[in-house]
This record gives sequence, C-alpha cells and structure tokens, in this order.
Amino acid sequence: MSPLGLVSKEKFMELQSKYEELGHSLDQSKAEAKKLKLRVSELSESVEILSKKNKELTYSYHSVTKEKDQLQAKLGKYAEERQLLQKMIKDLEFLARKRRKKIESSPDTQSFESDIQKLLEQTSMEHSDDD
Repeated sequence: MSPLGLVSKEKFMELQSKYEELGHSLDQSKAEAKKLKLRVSELSESVEILSKKNKELTYSYHSVTKEKDQLQAKLGKYAEERQLLQKMIKDLEFLARKRRKKIESSPDTQSFESDIQKLLEQTSMEHSDDD
C-alpha cells in the first residue's frame, strides 16, 4: 500500500515514476522555451537592424535613381546641343567652300564674317522656332 493507503504500492510507484518523467519533461520544455525565447529575441534584433538597413538602402536607391534621371535629362540636352553644333559646323564648312569658290571667281565678294553672321542669324531663328 501507498503512504496514504488508497492505492497499491505498485500503482503508487508507477504513478511516482510517471510524475518524475513528467517533471523531467517539464524541465526540458522550460529549458527549450527559454532557448526559443532567446532565439526570438536575437531574431527580433536582427529584423530591426535589417529593417533600418533596408530603409537606408531604399533612400540611397531613390537618391541614385533621381540622380540618374537628372543625368539622363542632361545627356539628352547635350545630345541636342551636339547635333545643333554639328549642323552649324557643316553649314560653316559649306559656306567656307562656297566662299572660296566666290573668292576664286570674283575677289570683290562679301566678307566671310558676313556669311558667318547670316548663318548665326539663320540658326538662331531655327532654334527659336523649335522652342
């Protein structure tokens, strides 16, 4: 019989053994829960750090994207200016050839400077028409 006399000694020993097993299992579960809480805490800190880093990188990305767009706009502007300058150079070369022919045929023709002035006026009119 058990100390209280309600159950047999074998049953008491069986229950005592189960009680000890459950106690041991409970201790293991508590230790496991403690480890998991610590891991959750570590992961939460990591998430916070990564979140801050993500915000920084997002800000940097938007800054770089904005700068890229500005540079592309400048590039477009410079490309247009380059085309205008190339056209002016071709026109000046054409006027120079034309002027040389005129000088060869008749020395009393207008000056090269007046031809350049006409070209610049013509170009500025074309440029103002584009606006």
